[in-house]
Amino acid sequence: AQQLREMLGLPRREPLRKNFPTDSNIRSEVQIQSRIAYLRKQLSIAQSKQYEVLAAAEIQGAHFASIPSTWPIFGPIRSGFAWRMHPFLGRMEFHAGIDVPTWYGAPIRATASGKVVYAGFARGYGYAVMVDHGNGYQTLYGHNSQLMVEQGNSVAKGQILARAGQSGWATGVHTHYEIRHNGIAVNPVPYLDLNIRTASRFW
Repeated sequence: AQQLREMLGLPRREPLRKNFPTDSNIRSEVQIQSRIAYLRKQLSIAQSKQYEVLAAAEIQGAHFASIPSTWPIFGPIRSGFAWRMHPFLGRMEFHAGIDVPTWYGAPIRATASGKVVYAGFARGYGYAVMVDHGNGYQTLYGHNSQLMVEQGNSVAKGQILARAGQSGWATGVHTHYEIRHNGIAVNPVPYLDLNIRTASRFW
């Protein structure tokens, strides 16, 4: 066939070349696929760690929401967690909370999320609210003029529970605030002004 083309004066035909991959091309393709597989694995690991971090953050957030960590109302502490002369009974008794003076009708806020287990008149506490926060924690807010929640209500941290007053055994308008852990009154002061990191020591 080639001689015939020469006799007819046709140009010489170049032999067909098959485009076979070279060893270097094969190695490059393998390296690329290997790199892609590695990057996919690293992405999967990073996503898994991200989910773990988010889950841990949600757990910490839930813990923080249920730990008393703010003031029920801001103001100076007039009477602290200590022995004192009872203003009505005239004898030494332990004051199981803190008294914060304020103005009549001031909003009293929940210091943690939880469920209202009592809302009503409670003798010396006057009109009081008690909230159960789980993990053994309860808070009590006394001497209110008006209650804004009822027993059984779920409340969020910062929600208004009551309005300040002078009900019960009170010599002036103030809020009596208690924290109880496993049924035992604890000093509320270390629980004031906590953040999610500092509150973790009470978990």
